Amino acid sequence: MTININSWFPFRDRWSSEGEPAELVDVQVMMIQEHHLTTQELCGDAQEWLEQRGWRAILGCAAKLPSGKPSGGVGLLIRQSDALGITDPGLSPGEFGHRLLAVRLAAESLAPCLVVAAYLGVNAGMSEYNRSILSTIAQWQEATQLPVIAGADFNIAPRTVANSDFPTRSGLQLIAPDAPTYRTSKAATTLDYFMLATAFAERVTSVRVL
Repeated sequence: MTININSWFPFRDRWSSEGEPAELVDVQVMMIQEHHLTTQELCGDAQEWLEQRGWRAILGCAAKLPSGKPSGGVGLLIRQSDALGITDPGLSPGEFGHRLLAVRLAAESLAPCLVVAAYLGVNAGMSEYNRSILSTIAQWQEATQLPVIAGADFNIAPRTVANSDFPTRSGLQLIAPDAPTYRTSKAATTLDYFMLATAFAERVTSVRVL
């Protein structure tokens, strides 16, 4: 599951007051974007809170803008289970630390893989900046020789990415729902979806918006 939570604290508070969302019952791995936690201390507090509720969390700090506002912050939440194991693959996101995060996942039903959470630049399309984020994911796959499962807020329509040369060059396939994932009063667009190695993409039977 991939989800832009648009700030950790409202997300946490709603979970606290209403209990774990029903949509998460069958979810084993979550890729989250925009948690807005800018320090290791804040990330650590969130990780402890999630640990108490049966989730292991790996969170990358959000950046702090000159205005003082937070930007980005991505994380991977893995449900605690003997059937799921994660390790640090030792990959550096470089300047994209608030936008990219990866772990090596071993599961009973899957070959070892690289699970990635990503958050691309807003209103940037297939800019050099966003291409660099996508290229980093492809480079990680090459460096580790592990097939990728990436969930992201791409901030780009899937057709735009598909029409670029990135899928062909990376060997990664876009898996997007038919329904919009982001709505405003004026538009409904699909910005949140997955990017998978071919071996995993061939196993997908459906993608839903919850």
